[in-house]
Amino acid sequence: MDQDAFILWDDTRRLVAREPGSGRRVAMLGACIPVSLTDDVLTVKTNSAYAKRSLDLEIDLLERVLSEAAFEPMKLVIQVEREETNPMFPTLITEGVAQDAEWFDGSSSQPAFTVVGEREPAPVIPFEASKTSISEDEFRAQLGEDVREPATAREASASVPEARRHKNHLTRDVSDQDLKLTFENFVEGVENRFALIAAKQVANGNNAQYNPLFIYGESGLGKTHLLMSIKNYIAQNDPTRTCAYITATDFISDYTSAMMGDRSIIEEFTNDYRDVDVLILDDIQHLRQATSTVQFFFETFNYLVSNGKQIVLAADEPPSLLGMSERISSRMGSGYEIGIQTPALELKRNLIGTFYQRYKDEGLIGYEGTIPAEVLDVMAASAGDNIRLIKSYVQNCLFLASELEKRGVTITDEDVRAKAREKWPHGQRRVSVEEIQHNVEQVMGISHADLIGTKRTREIAQARHVAIWLCHQLTDLTYAEIGARFGGRSHTTVMHSFDYVNRLLADRTDRTLIDTVQSLRRKLES
Repeated sequence: MDQDAFILWDDTRRLVAREPGSGRRVAMLGACIPVSLTDDVLTVKTNSAYAKRSLDLEIDLLERVLSEAAFEPMKLVIQVEREETNPMFPTLITEGVAQDAEWFDGSSSQPAFTVVGEREPAPVIPFEASKTSISEDEFRAQLGEDVREPATAREASASVPEARRHKNHLTRDVSDQDLKLTFENFVEGVENRFALIAAKQVANGNNAQYNPLFIYGESGLGKTHLLMSIKNYIAQNDPTRTCAYITATDFISDYTSAMMGDRSIIEEFTNDYRDVDVLILDDIQHLRQATSTVQFFFETFNYLVSNGKQIVLAADEPPSLLGMSERISSRMGSGYEIGIQTPALELKRNLIGTFYQRYKDEGLIGYEGTIPAEVLDVMAASAGDNIRLIKSYVQNCLFLASELEKRGVTITDEDVRAKAREKWPHGQRRVSVEEIQHNVEQVMGISHADLIGTKRTREIAQARHVAIWLCHQLTDLTYAEIGARFGGRSHTTVMHSFDYVNRLLADRTDRTLIDTVQSLRRKLES
């Protein structure tokens, strides 16, 4: 170890300890060891990435104190150097968790830890699911109370408990791109309307029936947009509440890193996760195999909910299908769970029109071209389901339109269809009727004879409707041709099945059946 570096670091730590509220900083600095000193840079190392992230938030203060100790301007470099093991780590993850693996896969009826504040699930206020649009007045009536006025800076400061008056690394700055994810620019449709309403309720602090709020749906449908909208709204309108957004991957990384540190690092890590008013955890399906992290998550979950704090979760599937223990999945689904469905044609057209107009309004070089309304309609019919890819698709088509206009040519239907085939090379796959029937029979548990026969029990009729709808969506057959493959049914009967499923997808009253339809379509298209 560089002796001069050690002396300077020791002096710096002593000066930092004199700063107000430095208990946390001193604990984090204690996890660092000086390794080198050059003319104007002191380099220290730590085996905890969590400690580094926490100290990075304080870097301006640390460099000021470091410069004071050195009597000249200095920079501080913090490096992470993981040690192989931490003597505390095995104890922490096994003490009291001897049945952890059994508990995780659901084979043990008892959790491997004490549940804090077990509560009955709060009742959910049902929405009028038949509506496809609501007015501002209706929306406020559903919220149950007005949006709270932002507190003044003085009120915010006075309301923050003493334990919170340090920088929580979970509340790190949001990127410029994420700051653009707001409720105002979220494109609404029947596929996501109730998730949007629930997210606004949570953002406004109305969490009685929405804790936890669990939003699920496949990748690219807008879950993260809603989660970041909650965070951005709270930061803008209610600074008295501490809101943290973190992905499950970062959550696992934080936990693992903290466990590599000493007891003070672990305590600070736990305090950070408990010292929030709103914890937003995205892509929670990634916790499935992180057994010890799931335990910490569950303990944190119970602590926050028991103390009136809000939790928002998002995943690609509902809690019951995540493959976690019944105890975990039931707690995650004990508040309000709502799915975001893949966009139908109407929402795709709205998305494409909205993205197109935004690019035009930004006045970016290379996007001066024009796409006629009828071509935008073709784009909607040609686009896949992933909203992120739809946005990129619009960008590509607008750039192409701009390039063509320079040569005096207008973009055509075939041009945008070609771009769609590039963006979704497998998204336009046409499948056989037999393949559709076989998958519906397996998933919905009926025989082929019943599917194409004359029985009309509720289960058989629903499966038949779903199979016919999928044939219309995924094959090039006419109504009459589809009817012939289902026991010689008429054109009118096939149209009825098609309309039945469309109404089901629009009114959102049977979420289980909707999930089955969407799952079957994804499986057949993959």
